[in-house]
Amino acid sequence: MKTYSRIQVCGFVFFSLCFLTSCTTLTSKQHAPLDNLTALARTAPFVTKTERPHPASVPDDVVAILKEKKEGGQTDHLGLLVEYGLRVHWHFLQHTKLARELPVESDMMLSELIRITGIPKYSTAHEAGWLNSQFYGKFNRSGWSSYQIYIWVKENISMILSDDKKFPNWKHIAEIMETIDNSPLNGVGGGVCHYGCI
Repeated sequence: MKTYSRIQVCGFVFFSLCFLTSCTTLTSKQHAPLDNLTALARTAPFVTKTERPHPASVPDDVVAILKEKKEGGQTDHLGLLVEYGLRVHWHFLQHTKLARELPVESDMMLSELIRITGIPKYSTAHEAGWLNSQFYGKFNRSGWSSYQIYIWVKENISMILSDDKKFPNWKHIAEIMETIDNSPLNGVGGGVCHYGCI
């Protein structure tokens, strides 16, 4: 039976611990962006000390993982994107009392949500969550509004609540929806608006 010296045994244990530590560190680094993405979805930070409140910039590490998932054709983060989008809509209602145009060109969380869900551009004020009477003249805008995210969830709520694999955060989504539904700020219109405040 082969025997090992104390030095050999200690060396083996040392290198084994180093290997396990490096693997743990690597795994932690790999999960860090996902944790940050989850944290972003839970809060959807907003810039409020400005003339037009808007979502805060998406951190670079989250943008990196969104690009990686997009390139890999992954959609396992859809639930987090939906949660983020709903919180953005709720923040708009809280801070401006209206649904607002989504900054899809500068916010990759929102652009990926739109891309994966296939939410179409609005072509009427009503589709965007506004009233025609809130605009001066003929309505001729097109884009995406936060109200459309709310409506998409409304239309797909049964699927969201029954698919905890695709939407593991369904409880959070349901809680935000309940908050919005019970708010007096909710509904089409709900304020005075004109072209300049979209």
